[in-house]
Amino acid sequence: MQVIVQRLVAQAKCFAAKSGAYTPWSGKEQEGGWLLRLNHYTWALANVRPDVRHYTHIDTATQLFTTPPLADLLAVSVVVTTCGGAAMVRDAGVPREHFSLIVIDEAAQALEPETLIPLALKGPRCRVVLTGDWRQLGPVVRSAAADSLGLSKSLIERVASLPPYKSPNSRCLVALTRNYRSHQELLAVPSKLFYQQSLQACADPAQTGALLGATAELVQDDDATTTAGSDGEEETGQGAGEEEAE
Repeated sequence: MQVIVQRLVAQAKCFAAKSGAYTPWSGKEQEGGWLLRLNHYTWALANVRPDVRHYTHIDTATQLFTTPPLADLLAVSVVVTTCGGAAMVRDAGVPREHFSLIVIDEAAQALEPETLIPLALKGPRCRVVLTGDWRQLGPVVRSAAADSLGLSKSLIERVASLPPYKSPNSRCLVALTRNYRSHQELLAVPSKLFYQQSLQACADPAQTGALLGATAELVQDDDATTTAGSDGEEETGQGAGEEEAE
């Protein structure tokens, strides 16, 4: 997401929304334009890192986050906020035709109504990019009724099931298949179950295999271990060796 914004800041008016509540961008004044991190006034100043506050708009009298005047808002090259924060952009009077690109990061974790808030800013010539993976973390829905009505399915998952995105040669859906975090044996399981064997283990084997064979050093006989019994209750023992001996 940060790379996307850095590349676009000097090229176009861009609106970037994130389903989470914290987005640490670096550099308000960029080559070719300005970047604004828009926070709601209820956010505590102390909860925002000092190096991030430089990219926000703060009322000097109240020391609260505020939305800048419309003229200043229109002069910004990139606006970064949450999906809910997009309402502040709309309420400030920014026209739908203003942005040429809307990027919603972690869209798979956002409720569909939440995603529609930044999309309300889309004009006829504006492009939309939804990033995320619905096979991993999805929207948090605690209501059984809402879940039964489909609220637990994100917009990106629903859109990805449509014919233009399901085609093997589709240019509308881009899958990132190179993994730089996991050991190849660990990666093989989700690759087979969810990704049609398409994931590639590209991490440094020296790092992913650094703890292989280190079990004896990590587990000591006097360490307490917690396991789940057959009835689902937690059982606490004094060591793996002692537990097996019983």
